[in-house]
Amino acid sequence: MRQNISIDHRRRLGLLAVVLPLLVTGCDTPGERPNGTVDVPQDLMLEVDRESTRQPFEDQARRGVQRQRTLFAYHFEPESAELTSLARRDLGYLLDGVRDGGARISVRRANATPALYAARVTMVRDWFLGRGVDPARIVIDDSPPGGPGVSSVEAIAIRAEIKLTPFKVPAGTILTPLTGREDN
Repeated sequence: MRQNISIDHRRRLGLLAVVLPLLVTGCDTPGERPNGTVDVPQDLMLEVDRESTRQPFEDQARRGVQRQRTLFAYHFEPESAELTSLARRDLGYLLDGVRDGGARISVRRANATPALYAARVTMVRDWFLGRGVDPARIVIDDSPPGGPGVSSVEAIAIRAEIKLTPFKVPAGTILTPLTGREDN
């Protein structure tokens, strides 16, 4: 399965790949410095901490937007077809998938007038066209978010499996949704 990673995301991963080994080698006591260690500036360490904390949430947002493929009224300025910064971010998440294989994008009409809705659809189409996407690769409509979805039976089975699957946290503690905390 191919994963799409934006250039900005690649740059951040590269920064982490360079800085992380430096941080690991600097974990000795303050008085003892092994040969070959490097002092890492505090501001760089803070940036790496911020990035490693922020990245999982951005990944979740990207996957959600790519699965949902939908813009809602809050993606536009009030009573306008102007895209918000959130809409531009979400469209950016969709861009690689649309370029690679095409996609259906839903722009929800909600209570927009026919003229306003048409302007919003045009704005979204023009956003993609302005980034070199072939118009034959996108379909914009007012369908429900998320694609085909799953049946209720499948959703219940997935939820039950998630509840029973413990996951590790860095400190070695296992948290499970059913039983709470267990120490190793």
